[in-house]
This record gives sequence, structure tokens and C-alpha cells, in this order.
Amino acid sequence: MISLCTNKAAATATECGGSEAPQVNGAGGTTGTAALTHVIGLCKSPAKQPALTEELIEARLALFHSMLGRKPNTQTSDEIRYVLGKYSASQCDGASEQNCVNYVAKLKAPGAGIPWENKMRDAIEKLKNVQTASAVLRHYCQQLKNLALTTRNTYEAAKLATEGTTLPLPQTTPGVVETTETDTTCEKKGTGADCKDGCKVEGTGDSKKCVKDPDYKPKQAEGVKAEGKGKTNTTGSNSFVIYKVPLWLAVLLL
Repeated sequence: MISLCTNKAAATATECGGSEAPQVNGAGGTTGTAALTHVIGLCKSPAKQPALTEELIEARLALFHSMLGRKPNTQTSDEIRYVLGKYSASQCDGASEQNCVNYVAKLKAPGAGIPWENKMRDAIEKLKNVQTASAVLRHYCQQLKNLALTTRNTYEAAKLATEGTTLPLPQTTPGVVETTETDTTCEKKGTGADCKDGCKVEGTGDSKKCVKDPDYKPKQAEGVKAEGKGKTNTTGSNSFVIYKVPLWLAVLLL
């Protein structure tokens, strides 16, 4: 920028939109710092800096290359396409009043490119990688959000399905009343009306006594009786109930 905006010809030279820029003498002048400060002050300072993107860097590099070779003087060699700035003689060689930079050694094969431009292009590749990684990360974050939402919905659905539902109590089928009577317990009942339900009176006269009845069959529980009373034998129903199995078998065999 110092090469483009300052020269050693005269202190009143107007370059880069500013006047009286400190002049730099390439032969050993000491005004380089002052010239650089002046040049930086000429740069635009927008209130809001644009976002640093690969597109912005590419646009700036394209603008830079569009300025190369735009101010040829009497030079006719192919170097003019690599020169940035103006020159008054036949070539850009650093002579008096030549505000130019000749990039032919960097941009023409087998040149390795302008160092600062190479760094800018490296920055472009890094920005591309960052954007790709950021897109992948956003994709995975969205997948995690979707998974969390699905999990929550599944939990809520299961919760609603079980609310107000109680497990049924186990059904118990009333069985028979088992007797635990013995001769001793029966004897205590005496020979009167209490000698029953597993006990019986044996003997006569003074030899009568209440003893255990080995042929006693316990009565069914009330629940079983009630269940039996509610059933009827019907032949027009899918729930056909047979109470007289031997009788029906005999009829069928006939």
C-alpha cells in the first residue's frame, strides 16, 4: 500500500484520495511508519463490518486481480498484466514517481503466487471446512432434538394409557370346606345335635358317643353354589353347559 499511495517525488503528491502523504524514499528514507499510518487512515471504516465469509474474501481477491494491468504507460511487455498501480516510464522498476507493484515474478509461471494472497486462499478453505462441520453439527443436533421429542411422546403416551387402570385382583375359586375333625374333637361335641359336619353318633344307650365320620363329604362353598344356580342348559348358545354328563352320553350312544 505504501508503494501505491506514496512516492519520493514531492511532498504534495496526491495519491489514493489523500494529499500531502509522507513520502517514502526507497533509498533509505525513515518515513515508512508515518506513511503507513497515513495510508491506514485513508481506508474506509464502515460502522458495521461485513461478516468474514469465503464469498467476501473471493470478491476482494477478484477485485484486486481486476486492478492489475489497468494503468499501462509506454510499457509493451507482457509484464503489464501483472502490474498494480501506475508508472511513468517504460516499466515498473521503483524509479521516481512510480507508484506501482510488479507481481510478475509471483503470478507468472513458475511463480508460487503472492504470499498474502496464498494465505487468504488458505483462509477460504478453512472457512469452507468450518461451514461444512457446522452444517454436520446442526444436522446431528436436530436429530438429537427429534429423538428427545419422540422419546418424550412415547413416555407420555404410555403414561396416559396406564392412568386410571388398576390391576385386577386375583380371582379365587371357592373350594370345598375341608374337615379337620378327629375323634377327640367330635367327642367334645357330645351325642346331641352338635354331633355333625364330620362327626357321627355311634352305639346305643350309655355306650353312645360322637366319633369322626370317615364317610363325611364336606359341603361346597356358597360361591360355587351361587355360580351353579345362574347357569342353564341351552342348545342355542355357544356356552353350552352340561350338568348330567352320564345321561347325555347315554343318549348320544343310543
